[in-house]
Amino acid sequence: MTAYFREKADGLRASIKCEIWDIGEDSQCVKRDREILAHYEEAARSTYSSAAQTKGDS
Repeated sequence: MTAYFREKADGLRASIKCEIWDIGEDSQCVKRDREILAHYEEAARSTYSSAAQTKGDS
């Protein structure tokens, strides 16, 4: 799960960079995608943390 969310974040990070060049940093698309990026990053941290705890409990 962690790898999935990291891959999604990496791809979105590249898209955000292009969107900033094309339409500007203050555009609604960039703002929305940054919110989604934050979600992916948090999900990656959360799934990594959960996996580490589960592994430590074994």
